Amino acid sequence: MHAESLDTAIKRLTSPPMNIAPSFIPMMNCVIYVERVMVRHLEQFNVPARRVRYVWEMVDYDIYQLVGEWDPRNDGFKSYLRESSLLKRLGAKLVKTVDELLKEIESRRKLLDWMVRKEITRPEDVNRVVLQFYEKPDEVLAQAVAELETLVSIEREQIGPRTIVEVLQRLGGEADLRTLMQMSKLDDRIFWVSVDSLRQSGDIELLPSGIIKLKMRAACALPGSLTKTDTWTSRPSA
Repeated sequence: MHAESLDTAIKRLTSPPMNIAPSFIPMMNCVIYVERVMVRHLEQFNVPARRVRYVWEMVDYDIYQLVGEWDPRNDGFKSYLRESSLLKRLGAKLVKTVDELLKEIESRRKLLDWMVRKEITRPEDVNRVVLQFYEKPDEVLAQAVAELETLVSIEREQIGPRTIVEVLQRLGGEADLRTLMQMSKLDDRIFWVSVDSLRQSGDIELLPSGIIKLKMRAACALPGSLTKTDTWTSRPSA
């Protein structure tokens, strides 16, 4: 729902026309606040983006516990899950410590990251992987982590820079940051790592106006894997 703050959201829920009883509010495990912000990249450009600003746990009506927040200084995320009241309740029920639950959360984060990068999105495929993870967690996680390292390395070194060059070529050799981000369809991290790599290799130029421009050598090259030489290998069209 749209609201300027957590307190505003709770007031809307408990006021007409919804009229949700305050005693029902704690039935929500948590509340996530998403906001449109400006993010600084490469120490030069401020670009619009959406970030999860805050994550609260609903301890009780009018009692909220902050368990995570976005840090605008480094575009990172601070987690306070070790103080989570929900994890403490789950730990008591499952006879596990908070550290054990945090380790389980990290394992699931890695698995989900691997599934996203492998484009495992069909419901039946997601269900299959989840069931395999519950049956053989160590084996499935080991496979996911091993492949994840390779996938991230490929994205950083090949897919990201190559995609940006191809998009710039389609746009006539230059584009503003927002257009390039939208058309490349890369996640923020890979996009900026790729832009920085291309800038350092001399394949692109970042103008003060926020325009990214292909250098002559890159503009005349065929799409392919980027190298330090003037000859690039073309990639077959799909």
